[in-house]
Amino acid sequence: MLRYIAFFILSLLILGCGVKHNFESVHIDSLKTYMVKDDYGNSIILRGKPKRIMTTHIYLDNILLGLVEPERMISVSKNMDNESKTFAGAGVEKIKNKIIMPDAETVLSLKPDLLVVHDLIGEDKIRVYRDLGIPVYVVRIPVSIKEVQNKIFGLSQLVGEQQRGINLVAKMNNLLLRIECNIPQNVKFSKSSVLVATNHSLYGGRGCVYDDVCKHAKIRNGISEVGLANGQTVSKEIMLEFNPDYFFLTKSWSDCKAYDEKLINEFVNDKSLKNLQAIKKRNVMLIDEKYIFIGHQNCVWSVQKLAHLVYGDCVVLEPEEFLKGF
Repeated sequence: MLRYIAFFILSLLILGCGVKHNFESVHIDSLKTYMVKDDYGNSIILRGKPKRIMTTHIYLDNILLGLVEPERMISVSKNMDNESKTFAGAGVEKIKNKIIMPDAETVLSLKPDLLVVHDLIGEDKIRVYRDLGIPVYVVRIPVSIKEVQNKIFGLSQLVGEQQRGINLVAKMNNLLLRIECNIPQNVKFSKSSVLVATNHSLYGGRGCVYDDVCKHAKIRNGISEVGLANGQTVSKEIMLEFNPDYFFLTKSWSDCKAYDEKLINEFVNDKSLKNLQAIKKRNVMLIDEKYIFIGHQNCVWSVQKLAHLVYGDCVVLEPEEFLKGF
């Protein structure tokens, strides 16, 4: 009991000082008009809490649905109702429009009062959105769990729900502490893995949330350990050099069981890999993309999933829920 009390106190300390708050808010008048600054220092003026919110990316949909009711979102990514790509309970069935990377005409027709975009869409497209006269808030892609939490704080300020942001980060920290507490000291970082992201062969190295998830799960990430940054190719030579205890293969986009079985059989039967520890011990795991591409609050379930796969039942599987701050 004392150990869990200590971890709870530590979680409060993490919440208070472990996350850098990089947002700024200024109230302009008594009519609830306020200004915030995005990750690039651009000032966005909002006339009251936004009620018709759009985004350009699924990870932004996840964060915002952890901060606002679905009724305040006029669209989400069409993958938000795909159980292999996101977690249940977001309330997306209440949102009519399912869109990926909306064009200017679509944005204009839906008349949002706020558009949240990630920076990788490029300045040209961001400028097009701004020219529509809609407030546009630009978010840098997070590369760690702490940065995810920083995005949550900033976006909670943006949508006028600061307390919900605080609540959401507190939930994340408490779950992370419980998960990490369950991993015995004598096995931490004793196992290694290499991620084989079927549809994203350049993903998984230093500088992405997945790499940080491995650190919290106390698993050695082979891609990072051999010195590869996120965006560099994970070749067979890398796999042979690192010789991991586990391979994590992402499932297909089509969510086709036959295709996934074919994928794993081809991998296991690859003669060039036959002498690797993971192949010999049949430690080749197919994993849903929702545990891999997780730049949002539900990344804590990725920590739990990977730690459980590698270290077994000592890591208790708590029921996964879509994390919200309200």
